[in-house]
Amino acid sequence: MCGTKVRMKRLCLATVTTDNYLVGTLVTLHSFFATNPWFDGDVVLITEGLNASSRAHIEAIVPQVRYHAPSADLNARLDTLYASDPEMVRKRPRFHAIEAFRLEGYERVLFIDSDLLFRGSIEGLLSHEGQLVACGDGAYYKGKRRSWMPDTQTISTFNSGVISIAGSLIGEGHYLGLLDLIEGGDPEVPIMHLTDQLVLNIYFAGRASLAGPEFNYLFVHEQAIRATTGVSPAQARVLHFNGRHKPWDGNQVLLNGVRQPAFTRACIQWYEALEACLANLHLQKIGTTSGPAD
Repeated sequence: MCGTKVRMKRLCLATVTTDNYLVGTLVTLHSFFATNPWFDGDVVLITEGLNASSRAHIEAIVPQVRYHAPSADLNARLDTLYASDPEMVRKRPRFHAIEAFRLEGYERVLFIDSDLLFRGSIEGLLSHEGQLVACGDGAYYKGKRRSWMPDTQTISTFNSGVISIAGSLIGEGHYLGLLDLIEGGDPEVPIMHLTDQLVLNIYFAGRASLAGPEFNYLFVHEQAIRATTGVSPAQARVLHFNGRHKPWDGNQVLLNGVRQPAFTRACIQWYEALEACLANLHLQKIGTTSGPAD
């Protein structure tokens, strides 16, 4: 179905970003549109606020972008959650992914993390009939049961970095249900570690449809993905630099690249995508100056 426009009423692409994550967001969005020219939906950035420079860079890539702030209700629950552990505040933006379930008016919302590199069309993911479509997480590929999963439930946990959400799941009902899990989780559940991914997995336990790893290739779990599915990074349509190893962090590229050659090759591809993105920005004179000072 490559090259065939997905026939849906309204689509939305949503991601979470901050000023510190700008370069990841820019490459994610630029590579998405470079490989998915058929997409004609809205683009929503979920953020608590960006400075003028960040907005100018993003709007050069996506002129019609819309900004969406987390609700006061979500922020209040996060304040309560993190009051006892201030060190976890840095993970606060991860919970903002839940705001995707407040983006009403679309037939389908595609939520993506901002540390992705798109290498091919993801039309197949958006045309999937499942209400919630995602790709497996590390536990799924390793065949491990999460401690909070019922013994009777098939292992079907998913990563929250790429999720296709049907409009029927978007609205106050499901949104508030997800918020309730933030405050009222089991104390034995490692909610601080998995953040939004844990909340989504518990709420939609056993109801997600899992797509192949090519739509969300998790580099942290590359070996498990290869062993379980036979899919290599070269076959991936979406590369996900999940975990702490980001291609824009030179130290992490060096440390992880020594033990994971595929990660190094993927970082080279990411830098090629960054070069294309910067060339686009340069043509639009974003971030340029009149020249060096005398």
